Amino acid sequence: MKIGLMGCGAVAQYGHLPAIQQVNDLALHAIYDPVAANLTTAQAKFGVPHAFTDAASFFASGIEAVSITSPAPCHKENVLAAARHRLPVLCEKPLALDQVAAAEMIAAMQQANVSLYSAFCYRFSPAALKIRELVRAGAIGEVRSLRLIYIWSLHGKYADDGTGRRIIQKRRADRMQEGGPMVDCGTHQIDLATFWLDSAVTRFHGHGAWVDEYEAPDHMWLHLDHANGAHTCVEISYSYHHTSKNQRAQFSYELIGTHGVIHYDVGQQLFKMEDETGEHRFEFHGEKNFTGLYSEWAQALHSGKSELLTSAAAGMRVVEIAREATNQAIRDRPPHSLPAVEFLPTQFFQNLRAGLSQTVVVYGTSLTAGGAWVTALRHWLDEQYPQQVKFVNSGGPGENSDWGITNLAAKVLVHRPDLVFIEFSYNDAHEKFQMPLARGATNLAAIVRVLREQNPQLAIVLQTMNVGWDAPNGNRSLSIRPQLVAFNENYRRCARADRLPLLDHYQNWLTLKQEAPDQFQAFIPDGTHPTDAGSLAVTWPVIRTFLEQAQQAARIHP
Repeated sequence: MKIGLMGCGAVAQYGHLPAIQQVNDLALHAIYDPVAANLTTAQAKFGVPHAFTDAASFFASGIEAVSITSPAPCHKENVLAAARHRLPVLCEKPLALDQVAAAEMIAAMQQANVSLYSAFCYRFSPAALKIRELVRAGAIGEVRSLRLIYIWSLHGKYADDGTGRRIIQKRRADRMQEGGPMVDCGTHQIDLATFWLDSAVTRFHGHGAWVDEYEAPDHMWLHLDHANGAHTCVEISYSYHHTSKNQRAQFSYELIGTHGVIHYDVGQQLFKMEDETGEHRFEFHGEKNFTGLYSEWAQALHSGKSELLTSAAAGMRVVEIAREATNQAIRDRPPHSLPAVEFLPTQFFQNLRAGLSQTVVVYGTSLTAGGAWVTALRHWLDEQYPQQVKFVNSGGPGENSDWGITNLAAKVLVHRPDLVFIEFSYNDAHEKFQMPLARGATNLAAIVRVLREQNPQLAIVLQTMNVGWDAPNGNRSLSIRPQLVAFNENYRRCARADRLPLLDHYQNWLTLKQEAPDQFQAFIPDGTHPTDAGSLAVTWPVIRTFLEQAQQAARIHP
């Protein structure tokens, strides 16, 4: 059977491609990847006869089945293309990024009358198959509880770009932006629980913790109730030792039954069962088995059926659980609190109460230059303190913190401000500037230092702004800022280090994007700039509350 593989990234090269070559009934005939470097590396490494950056040529190469190992956002497009060519598919997990996309993929494959399976290689580890055998045989009685733990760093938060410069590690960042650990590797644990118990999930709930500031939690707990009365707890993390020099991981399964316990631990290389007769050890095997996965797929391609592969419908249910549990955690996340009283600009308001004139400068990108929150701020100050506040908008459309440093004297210092709002992280993250993360942090620190040198009593307020999205206009506002979360983190670190207030609008916009995507897109139709209505609904209320708290604190602490 001539196999074509789509997506020649890291997982394909260490898992899928060598596994296909190890199965006698499969022939690796063609590979496809839009990134030429990936394609060239894979073709040379595995000796593939045909390699394409063009999908049409790939599908015309004579392949008879397709393995899809591309990034998760590409799965839908790849599966639908295979359906149009009436080719059976084995698709890497997660099947899709959401249930709607998964349903469309399944319908297309059913209409084409070809098979679609979701690739869960953990099922085919000899250890996983042995656990299934033990559970089915009643070796530990009725299984009542499963504890499935997979906590690691996903190879760390940072990477070296080859020149000694530390950058955000792309693979981890991409997986976090696609939905986080539960949507990615957590799907394996969800699949294993239903595979071993042969019992559907009837209820579930997700809980999260945030070590980094992505939309999705980087550490999650998922609780699953099964139709047979059993309960599964999945704990998964991409932040465990993610900044440690010596990165560590924990990977284990525990199945607790009425007559014993099955324990599997990768770190200890341990696989055993304990019951009333004592301890029973089994041969240890790793948690993955790509070759077993492809051997079963080869059998299914010939016979038209499989008892071990994950069906597309089951894969869709796994996606639904993982995605919704992550959404639950995001919805339940406690809101970011406003700065503590000692960080509020109380002196600014005390001066105004004393009748002194004050100057306010807002400094940043087009999100400041044209933001409706700026107009609202100016009007609020004019209403509260008529004729007392000089207001200067020094925003620079399309600019970043390099520009902010260069123009600080002309745009800010010349006005000798008493209160300054600063935001540049949104454009610092823009790919066109190729700004190192460290330079963004250094620029911000320098801006703060110079402002304080001019006026030690100056009130400085840092802000992170909205998240973008890839609107139909082709601007790719989200995609061209792959390190926005990291550049926002520069502002959080600076706020902590310099004891400055931080207005973290980013999280509020993320919440809106998740809970009301249509409203979010209506508020930011071009992908970057909130409409006046959006700015006044999401950004301005945080600023106003902050100012009112400071105003109140100035009255209480004159």
